[in-house]
Amino acid sequence: MSHNVITIKPKVLIKILEDKFTGENITGSFLMPPSYIGSLTLLESAMLLAFVKLIQPKHVFEFGTFMGHTSVFFAKNIAEDALVHTIDLPQGYIVDNGCETKAEEVDNLLREQSITSQAKCIENEGQDIQRKINRILCNSLEFCTKAHTTSAGIIFIDGGHDTEIVKSDTCKALEMLSEGGVIVWHDYNSTVFTDVTDYVNEFAKCNTIFHIANTNIAFMWKAEENLVRHLHNSLS
Repeated sequence: MSHNVITIKPKVLIKILEDKFTGENITGSFLMPPSYIGSLTLLESAMLLAFVKLIQPKHVFEFGTFMGHTSVFFAKNIAEDALVHTIDLPQGYIVDNGCETKAEEVDNLLREQSITSQAKCIENEGQDIQRKINRILCNSLEFCTKAHTTSAGIIFIDGGHDTEIVKSDTCKALEMLSEGGVIVWHDYNSTVFTDVTDYVNEFAKCNTIFHIANTNIAFMWKAEENLVRHLHNSLS
């Protein structure tokens, strides 16, 4: 399928970060990558940290809390007065076990683990981190964005992986995205969650989308025109 996703090397984003913080050591707080399927790698975490440093968001919105690993990562790296809003299914939610594909089977397994574990990574943190995380227990298909319109500097989409949910989460992300903000899709180019790749590729026909090489991250940055042009010209 023809699409317009532009692949860039990780160093392109790192160079933009270095140019902004010339003469400074760039530091952040990382968690050991967990063993769960679909979790962030260290390189992916570094790319998210770059976005945090460059955008300095007051609000981060995450579709798909799961164990809370990424929620905690964001909370540890955003400003003290910033918030992470993270949405996932509530306890008692009925998971449909009628699976037709490997992706649906894995997604249902992840949902069951998420509902059972109830974001244990968040629970493992102290109040200084927990107070920066606003948990929303709701099916994202039923979530109303009204209270979050144009407020989120970073939106991380890593919830349900079928086309219906990815499309819905993306549409809601567009409503919530602030000027200069970024939408990040995880599991792009995944060999399991192929619906994510197919949807993002389709979305890229009308939008400027980048994929970071050697990761499962794709992103759309509502940045100034010259920065987007720089990314566009930095083909790997």
